[in-house]
Amino acid sequence: MVQHLPGPSVSSQPGAPLTLRVRGYTDQFNERWVGVHGQSCRGYVRLQDLGDTRYAWAGDLTHQGVTVITSATRASILREAERASFTRPLLAVDRYGWVGGRYFWPGDTVPPRLGGDPAVDARAGLDAAPPLSGCFADWELGVRGLIEGQSLPIFALSCAFAGLLLPLVPGTVENPGFEICGPSSNGKTTLLRLMASVYGGPEALRTWLTTANALEDAAARCGGALLLDEVGLFVSSGDRNGARDYRNAIMRLAEGSPKRRLGEAAGLPHRFVFVSSTNTAVTDLLVGVAPDEAAATAARLVTVQADAGAGLGVFSHLPEGVDSAAAAAAALATLAARDHGWAGRRFVRRLEHLLGAPGGRAALLRMVERRMSRFRRQAHKGEPLAGVEARVLAKFALVAAAGRLAQRWGALPVNGVEQAVLAVYARRCQFPVPAAGPQFASERVAAYVQRHRAALHDLRRARYPSLTSAQLDAAPGFVTEKAGATWLLVRKARWATEFGAEAAGLLHRLKRAGLLWTREGLQTQERVRLSHTKDRVYRIRIDVNNNLYQ
Repeated sequence: MVQHLPGPSVSSQPGAPLTLRVRGYTDQFNERWVGVHGQSCRGYVRLQDLGDTRYAWAGDLTHQGVTVITSATRASILREAERASFTRPLLAVDRYGWVGGRYFWPGDTVPPRLGGDPAVDARAGLDAAPPLSGCFADWELGVRGLIEGQSLPIFALSCAFAGLLLPLVPGTVENPGFEICGPSSNGKTTLLRLMASVYGGPEALRTWLTTANALEDAAARCGGALLLDEVGLFVSSGDRNGARDYRNAIMRLAEGSPKRRLGEAAGLPHRFVFVSSTNTAVTDLLVGVAPDEAAATAARLVTVQADAGAGLGVFSHLPEGVDSAAAAAAALATLAARDHGWAGRRFVRRLEHLLGAPGGRAALLRMVERRMSRFRRQAHKGEPLAGVEARVLAKFALVAAAGRLAQRWGALPVNGVEQAVLAVYARRCQFPVPAAGPQFASERVAAYVQRHRAALHDLRRARYPSLTSAQLDAAPGFVTEKAGATWLLVRKARWATEFGAEAAGLLHRLKRAGLLWTREGLQTQERVRLSHTKDRVYRIRIDVNNNLYQ
């Protein structure tokens, strides 16, 4: 599916010269497209689709306003495509959410250009129902009256806004996952409906009654938050095979990597928050999974008790004029079903305005990191954390930062966001720290930095060292600061010596997680020694899930 651009059709009659121009484009996924341009219309097809002998690609062009009638015209397009250089940039809008500094909601059309580059709609098969109902003023009034001072509902809404913010701050944290755990009829599903109201109606909720592949497809559709009700539909206690599938699904959602189908280019990672409701905590469901793997999984799907501790389920007190927790939950569910979709749009408009200003993205990153650092200090009195606990804390810090921005910009009509998130963080379910060493790419890098910290060359505080090529290859690494982040620079030879057969796989996992900076391939060129202006190194971000160099 590609974008339909209105305009008069251009065709080629028998014997007439070709009136269409054929140009090559490459999108942000390094996938090649062929653009067919007429006087006042244009269409785009994937280069790989031109090999279809049924000429389905000609039909795609027709849907975009470029009509190709004759076999001679088709042959001319194919011939020109073979000679195209594919040097022009193009943005392929393949998902809901952020693309090219703009957020696309269901029902939004793709403009001819984004950020100065041509754009094409590649959201084949995604739902297109506009998720708006009621009005923001009624939602705002109802939310303020029902959840002011309620830590769990405020945390849930802040999670929803975190999903809208996360794609703009890559590398800050992996896809945060939370499960709201507790007995039936205590408001778990109500919290999911409240989150959904930021984006759209109750139809935004999905269930775990599906496969891991289907969950990844749902993540591509969500645009910010994947809300999953009733994990018991996916796995039950004592189900060994189901436990393994459940763990794999959690890890894939946390990583956010889209599937790569045969013949397709690899897509960019999907960035979203995923929240689940459950009667049984993840650590109790992972039967037959090794303890260290279970703990690592629980670090990616953090268990939050669906009980505020007042005997009222998710509520810490009864809202004014409400006589029971059940009535409060029913009022909140009614509000979410009646008035929805407006708060997310208000938040996104402020983000788009900020991104459109000079230096706006860097300013946003500074705002988020400043608020996350403040939350970390409040949660642990400035004491540095490492490993799985640092990973968990980063998730809550991002939620708090998103909630504070939403509050500041008038999208979240409550007070005390940080205090609410801190209260939920303090009540989260603890899990055992794995006895084995780190198992995942970012943790492996953190452990490497800890082991060799004293021998790393810190380029921020000292001159470039004078090193021979042999010394350069043997050096454990270099620390530098760029683009507001801290990076570890490592030579290929040293990386291969350290990690052996796992070296390439770790790099690819870091790249998928947004922690390996590169334009093409896996290496980049940086100055790390006095005698050379540039050397090829791996550049890995190290200030994300630990406080080693903050």
